[in-house]
Amino acid sequence: MFETFRPWPKRNIQSRWFFKNMAKHPRFLGIILHSKFAKNAYLEHGYSEDQLKVEHNAFRSEFFEDIKKDNAELRKELGLPNSKPIVTYTGRVNPKKGLHYLLDLAESFSEAHFVIVGSESHGEIECRAEYLANVTVISWQDKSSTARYIKASDILYIPTSLQAREKAMNTVLPIKT
Repeated sequence: MFETFRPWPKRNIQSRWFFKNMAKHPRFLGIILHSKFAKNAYLEHGYSEDQLKVEHNAFRSEFFEDIKKDNAELRKELGLPNSKPIVTYTGRVNPKKGLHYLLDLAESFSEAHFVIVGSESHGEIECRAEYLANVTVISWQDKSSTARYIKASDILYIPTSLQAREKAMNTVLPIKT
């Protein structure tokens, strides 16, 4: 049994032989995949429907169940404005994540406040965000703290996955959102 979210046969030409032979092994049970996109890569390379199972990711609701405060209380506690819609991204903060699109939105929509949770350095995204009054960059947080930012938000931002899908032949899995 093999589990992956990556469309390996499509993404890595050298791995095709390995996956083709793995499917023929008498003890091979199948592959669990996280998306139809990944499943299609294996179908295109000779796997049968009965060897592939898509099981989408989920989240652990207990991180949110423990938050008893309403949005206004959370926003006050987190230092976020209560009078504006909050748009939040959580995850690794770097240019590869498509966060320049979020900053473009922040420049265009001053009536909203944008929160980026997950900074681990002072890189390109953080530098650009410094010049935007309606953007708050938060350092990397544990799961419980991240859930508080998510719950305090009106919109959760998931950067485009087209870049990963078309250029890197990969998928992204925004499980936290």
